[in-house]
Amino acid sequence: MYLNASNIYICIFSQVATFPADACGVNQVLYTRTGQLLTAGSSSASQLRLWDGRSGGSSAIRAFAHPISGSRVFTTYSSMTLHPSLPVVYCGTSDGEVIEWDLRYESGKQQQQDSNTALQHFMFPHTGRVTSLAYHPSRDALLSSGVDGSVRESLLSTSFKTEKTLIEEPFPCSIACTDVHADYGTFLAASSTGSIWQIIL
Repeated sequence: MYLNASNIYICIFSQVATFPADACGVNQVLYTRTGQLLTAGSSSASQLRLWDGRSGGSSAIRAFAHPISGSRVFTTYSSMTLHPSLPVVYCGTSDGEVIEWDLRYESGKQQQQDSNTALQHFMFPHTGRVTSLAYHPSRDALLSSGVDGSVRESLLSTSFKTEKTLIEEPFPCSIACTDVHADYGTFLAASSTGSIWQIIL
């Protein structure tokens, strides 16, 4: 798989499927468990889009409009991860927001966060760009890292309301990435200053 300008190409031997994903370019792409494709554009005018990953096509199966919460205006998606068993995607943004989308529903009325709306929850765990997201299955929690030098845990069972700061480093440290070892209950994080943490939750 490779990205080129505004198109996405999936190459399987001699077969190529093309997705005209976003005129402004694409900066995030994921496969779902059912083989569908999720793309997020690299501009504030772009949307999260769901595609048929087998055949491509000129139009997406579904598009999810960006929410605007309070006085803060959505910018761009900077990270994505999937729930391992539910049709749910978590998206981090360049302004520190994390959004939970349920892929079974249309966008609907974005401010009505109910079971029939694609937008389920959103929060602002970071003061800058969210660099990575990782799901912790044994804790049903989402770990997020950011350019603000922090890693935060949000428990999904309480609708993102419980947040715990696991790492908080002073400026200009940026936490670049995180990963979770589901069997041992530990997670890794690495920073722009060369530090690596392994923490048991």
